[in-house]
Amino acid sequence: MMKFCLKPNTVSADPAARIGYCRVTGIETVQEIPSSVPGFAENRQLDPRALREYVRQFTDAGIEVAAMGLGQVTPEVVLSRPEGQADFERACHDLETLAEVGVRTITTVVPIDNQPTDEENAEQLKRVADYYNRLCAVAERVGARVATHSPWPPNRRGWLWGAERFAKLFELAPSPANGYLYDNAIHHMVGDDPAAAVHQFADRIFFVHIRDVRRSTGEGAAGTGYDEVFPGTGELNFHRVLGALRDVEYDGVLCPEHYPPIPGDVKDSAATTYAVGYLRGILDSL
Repeated sequence: MMKFCLKPNTVSADPAARIGYCRVTGIETVQEIPSSVPGFAENRQLDPRALREYVRQFTDAGIEVAAMGLGQVTPEVVLSRPEGQADFERACHDLETLAEVGVRTITTVVPIDNQPTDEENAEQLKRVADYYNRLCAVAERVGARVATHSPWPPNRRGWLWGAERFAKLFELAPSPANGYLYDNAIHHMVGDDPAAAVHQFADRIFFVHIRDVRRSTGEGAAGTGYDEVFPGTGELNFHRVLGALRDVEYDGVLCPEHYPPIPGDVKDSAATTYAVGYLRGILDSL
């Protein structure tokens, strides 16, 4: 059964405030970031004791920490450059530490830019795949899995990844621990069928971002050419997307995100409440 997830820093960075919000709204899980854990900023890796205490605040309150990111994922690491080796070792350490405290879904974003030619992109992808093959070997050993988001933002990275590019990544790095942070709106923006992508990547979807967009008259949010709008007011068909997730028996989390600003709203508190309520209604209707 799918559960809702509170995105990092939404509502507050304070665990107590996040827990209180989840309890009131009925959100069952949270996604956290390494920089929220004491000591990470100074050492660039997670301290096992500090992480355990951080996670315990949520679990004691009945809230699951469904996922956490890796804080060392840089182009130097992903492209296997020598200067990234120390950070790769820290990332492996953090993956193991997260698994030890029961956080077994690790989220990340591919921090690479679109290259001038297809040949250069193909060569870059081989280096990305090498990184995932090495990282996912660790993930398999400790019972974790890695959920990767498209390169973001497009106005900085120069592209978005849809079905074609992720299929190639999974072909080159086939570990069952190598998975997808599925974003229905990104598939729509690159011209994919978001529901079809659910079926294509059914065994690779480890985490879901769920949101709505509408074609912009300008460059759009983050250079996408689309404006970010509330679920149900844009171009996405949520019955098809959520129905597809149900059909493939996805039982992970749904993380609503990317809302238009509401005057007076604090860190998307009201916006998240709206989105969760709307999406609950869709799920109930399926």
